[in-house]
Amino acid sequence: MDIKTNVPISAQNLNQTNLQSQLTAYQAQVKAYIDSQKANATVGDVLGTQTIVQQAQPILLGTLPYKTLATGAKMAALPDNLKWKFKTNIYAADGVSDNTIPLIEINQSTAQLAGKKITLSFVPATQADQDLINSYLPKAHADGTPIQLNELPTSLPGYLLKMKAEFRIDGQVVAQTSQSFTMGSEVKQSNQYYKPADSAWVGGEDNDITVGEYNAIGIDLQGIGAQQLKALQAKLADTKAKLTQFQQNTSNTNLINGLTKEDLGGDIVQAGIVSYFAQVDASDKLSARTAGTVVSYRLPSYGRFLTAAQTHYWYGIAKKVSFPGVVMDVDYLFQQAEAKDAIAPTRVNFMRQIGSAASAAEHAVPELMFADATKPLSDPSQPQGVSAVKALAVAAAQGQKIYTLTPANQAIHSSVLSGLQISADVKNEITNALSAGKEVTVHEKDITVNGWTGCGYTVLDQETGAGAYKIAGGANGGIVLFILGAAIGLIIAELLILTLAGGAPGVALLVAIAPVLIPLMALTGLMLQNASSDGKACFMGGLFLGISAALYSLPVGPAINSALFYILAALGLSIPATGDIGSCFKV
Repeated sequence: MDIKTNVPISAQNLNQTNLQSQLTAYQAQVKAYIDSQKANATVGDVLGTQTIVQQAQPILLGTLPYKTLATGAKMAALPDNLKWKFKTNIYAADGVSDNTIPLIEINQSTAQLAGKKITLSFVPATQADQDLINSYLPKAHADGTPIQLNELPTSLPGYLLKMKAEFRIDGQVVAQTSQSFTMGSEVKQSNQYYKPADSAWVGGEDNDITVGEYNAIGIDLQGIGAQQLKALQAKLADTKAKLTQFQQNTSNTNLINGLTKEDLGGDIVQAGIVSYFAQVDASDKLSARTAGTVVSYRLPSYGRFLTAAQTHYWYGIAKKVSFPGVVMDVDYLFQQAEAKDAIAPTRVNFMRQIGSAASAAEHAVPELMFADATKPLSDPSQPQGVSAVKALAVAAAQGQKIYTLTPANQAIHSSVLSGLQISADVKNEITNALSAGKEVTVHEKDITVNGWTGCGYTVLDQETGAGAYKIAGGANGGIVLFILGAAIGLIIAELLILTLAGGAPGVALLVAIAPVLIPLMALTGLMLQNASSDGKACFMGGLFLGISAALYSLPVGPAINSALFYILAALGLSIPATGDIGSCFKV
């Protein structure tokens, strides 16, 4: 129907008072016209419709009944520049992933790598290195009883061992370095995806890899398939059954023949990263379905689950390497999410929600993997992990202030940052993020969880809701505690020597330095209260060295002075509890 031609409207010299009545009259004219053309007309009758004409052909046609206008290039296979690819590689410690040649690398299409186990591990460089490791392993019991876990070594002499890095795919070695590295030293590692749409490699930050770690590098393309999970579960169950049978009959080594480090260690770390992605994928889908306002899909992502290696240094030498636990490190977790109502806050709130859940999974998945099934999960003896959201929760439970810094409260940024009792590196990162307009949430001082000391913080983009959920920590403050220990040891020893020598000089010195000594002691007490065992060892080492320096002022002769100095200095340098005072100076 042509309403515009048959019921024209004139809009000249409009009178606001009569406008409504004129519109009502026009609507009546339109209705009268429509009724005159067709009673009970539908919207389609008025505005028009389009209908697909059905054609019932007597035979199945080989092609669509349309004319070909143009034909593009034909190819036997998809060209390399149109394939999604994933690469992982190793660089020397001073290398970067942008413009240097990697030592070894895996670079394959995601179609080739989908569902496969990718591991990065280290092997002894020579038979002599293997023999040295074997010498630290417990020997079989003469009575046939099984070897206990507490008999296994907790550390190895890093400086004596040389190792080579290797990549494996489904247990098969695909690349190994020609050069060897000292166990406990560091190399750089990079993971990246190739995006055909952008013709560019993209990924997270490079990783610092300690030689001796065992890494599973997991890729999540568009979700973890049930078949992949079932296959991994069956493999783990088979390995467990073989080990259980061998425990019951240790004389029958045929039961464990053929088991490799990939079966014993590789599958466990692979299970960790695959379980993480399965958990996060399921959680994201549930959140989207529950909200009902968002459509969400996983984009190619990757992460690592590894057995951590911790190096203890003696003045720059990797004296020993211990293995304190496992680490979940998900550098690249991407999601395509769109709000059904096309309202930005809907999408932003969803991204914040799934980001927090993904961070929580970084501590929850390892905790569940290694939990004692005979005890409730709430039992304090159960393994405890740390993630950004857990660190913030622990700090809040301790009564710490939790700061959320945004462009809107820029006036308080400087005062808050100056009051944070966290590492200088994290403060610098937060400062840079705030300068870029990001939103940062952080707690006021380091926390300690099961020997781990550090902080958790988030850096979010307010416009998209995406961001980074990070932790930073370790044995922080070691060098500061060492210096404080040395200063206090020197002062206290000098005060005692002067007091014993005459009394008055010692009292005079105490009165003179009291304004400095009292705050120094208070600061030291506060730091020791939150310090790790390594940090306390650093303090004790400094204390002994400070005392040893003061002993030179004893009136007992140079020979005795020197002997006392060397004895206490040796105690300070060795620290029998840790044997590792040099780690206080490792950055």
